Amino acid sequence: MIDDKRLTALNNLNAHYGPQHWWEQKNKIYVLVSMILIQRTTSLNVDKALKNLTGKLSVDDLRAMSLEDLQIAIQPAGFYKQKSGYIKNIMNWIFDHGNQIDNFIDIPTDELRKDILTIKGVGNETADVMLLYIFERKVFVADTYALRLFGRLDLGTFDSYMEMRNEFQHYTDNLNYQTVKEWHATIDEHGKRFRHDSKMDESWLLIKE
Repeated sequence: MIDDKRLTALNNLNAHYGPQHWWEQKNKIYVLVSMILIQRTTSLNVDKALKNLTGKLSVDDLRAMSLEDLQIAIQPAGFYKQKSGYIKNIMNWIFDHGNQIDNFIDIPTDELRKDILTIKGVGNETADVMLLYIFERKVFVADTYALRLFGRLDLGTFDSYMEMRNEFQHYTDNLNYQTVKEWHATIDEHGKRFRHDSKMDESWLLIKE
């Protein structure tokens, strides 16, 4: 019963907000850097930082940049010392795996996730976001917006990211990749709107058509 309600809410979010088309650029390094830069800042600031990296969004170019030059380039996105370290670590990790995103295609998702988590500075949520958008794996991202939403709907209270992630992951099994990807985007879009209108009626999320 609770599984049906959760799936109804997720699918209603997708139907209501429609495709968000998050991070669909062909250049996966652009997407990776964007993911790191967007943390704790605005998309406007990210765009400024990305503009400073024009022509440098490849593994080889980012590895070749000095740490100081990288920090200067991404300074508009804030927390530039921390973020520059993450970028360097991830680029080195990709380089150590043959310098091609395609080299990861045949690695099982659970195995790849464990490998991603060996990157210094990468935690569970970032690992899942990488799996979802970079490697196009069907994973459920149990971020803060998801935790809060399903708590408000009385469909589960979770003490940690992994507790919710593990309980929701099996919902992705028989679905296509696009549906799972949009779950993450529409949950976050809804969460941002709720943040500005905490009296929003959310009962429609549980109405099964």
